[in-house]
Amino acid sequence: MQNKANFRNDKMNINLDMTSNYMILSSSPGPKNKPNSKPIKPKTNPIQSQFKPKQSQFKPKQTQFKACSAYPELVEGNTVEGTGIRMYNKMIMEKYSQNKKCTLMTKDQVRQVDSWAINTLGIPGVVLMENAGRSCAELIKEKLKPITAPNVCIFCGTGNNGGDGYVITRHLLNSGFKVQVVICGDRQKVKGDAKINLDILEKLSLPIEQLNLKEEEVPARVKAFTADTDMIVDGLFGTGLSGPLRDDYIKLIESINACDCPILAIDIPSGMDCDSGQPLGVAVRASCTVTFVAVKKGFVSECAASYTGEIYIASIGIEPVS
Repeated sequence: MQNKANFRNDKMNINLDMTSNYMILSSSPGPKNKPNSKPIKPKTNPIQSQFKPKQSQFKPKQTQFKACSAYPELVEGNTVEGTGIRMYNKMIMEKYSQNKKCTLMTKDQVRQVDSWAINTLGIPGVVLMENAGRSCAELIKEKLKPITAPNVCIFCGTGNNGGDGYVITRHLLNSGFKVQVVICGDRQKVKGDAKINLDILEKLSLPIEQLNLKEEEVPARVKAFTADTDMIVDGLFGTGLSGPLRDDYIKLIESINACDCPILAIDIPSGMDCDSGQPLGVAVRASCTVTFVAVKKGFVSECAASYTGEIYIASIGIEPVS
């Protein structure tokens, strides 16, 4: 097998420089070895090198999120066509820091990255979902490490954000957690990659709860689901949400926020607009948010911090290089 392969499409020429540690994609050809010269050594993983070998890479740093206006050095990300992409063979997570530059991505740029990864690189969507869910599960395990036999309640929507929730569930079950999954909406609307992961849970004989938002007493049901929970996972909506929330979802999110329990949001707090950071009527008030690929543009707005809590940036196998 050759070390390098050049892939060309109508938008960009991507060079894959493969090593045992990671693979870098860029818009220009990589350096070539001269005849009889020594092989080029792979560069050090720029994020992984920030963590000491004996420390967990998920150990949070003592930093706080502040509004973007205080940090003009933040740079906004480019579209996929103008952004290098780095692919790693191991999961990476980094806590958002106010002291370093980061790439910001809009809703449309997130959609373009997903499309490019799936349709151009050929990475199946279910693989990206697996990587995303596993990242969240690792942080949950780290956060709940002091608790014996922890209990987690995961509220899943009917889209791909809910699919991430099913992946999280499987990894937590494998680690001995007690997990309760609640589908918020019509089970029959779960399709594609999300359905694959829901079907796996059902084949594992895990009881799946369903919450009918239009017919049931939502606040009472949410309170019952979370009565003995050590952490709630918000997997209702992702970055594609637009327009005001329906009244039944407003009631659901208000009920989740009323629980006396830490909340982890998957990718973005449900109800938040990805680009503005404003709640679309109401938004989940998370203790922490695991966002994928890059920080979302709305996260640096003045009001966002009260909804996102701590922000962790997780790799799903591809990530922009600013």
